[in-house]
Amino acid sequence: MMDVDHAQLLALIPHRPPILMLDEVTGVVPGERGSGVRSFAATDSYFSGHFRGNPILPGVLTIEAFAQTALVVSILDHSRGQFDAAQGRLVKCSEMAFMEPIFPDMNVVFSIVIERRVGRFVFVSCSALAKDVTVAAGKLTLKL
Repeated sequence: MMDVDHAQLLALIPHRPPILMLDEVTGVVPGERGSGVRSFAATDSYFSGHFRGNPILPGVLTIEAFAQTALVVSILDHSRGQFDAAQGRLVKCSEMAFMEPIFPDMNVVFSIVIERRVGRFVFVSCSALAKDVTVAAGKLTLKL
């Protein structure tokens, strides 16, 4: 098991603020599972317009945080060869549910488990926790 700090994260994936949705990735078992961690700040730009007076994280950015976590866990699995993170793409999102809103100043853990891989496709189950409450869950498919 390993952790990926912010500097290592920047070296691994091409995402940068404001679309970089993770501060770090913890508990990584390459090719199997890991948890992206983010402390959302009230000053994060996406809160200013979604929604005025009642800021919540857009669901699509929750999905992006899951995808970035899955990308990190996938590319650290060197047993399947080297992958260019810039070529990684989210190709499918299914069964995604948003049980509770993510508000500014929340700490969220975006956990993923790789269910299987078929060629360059990675099938992922994901769930997000904030304050010990599941705030989102679903399934993603990435193409590396």
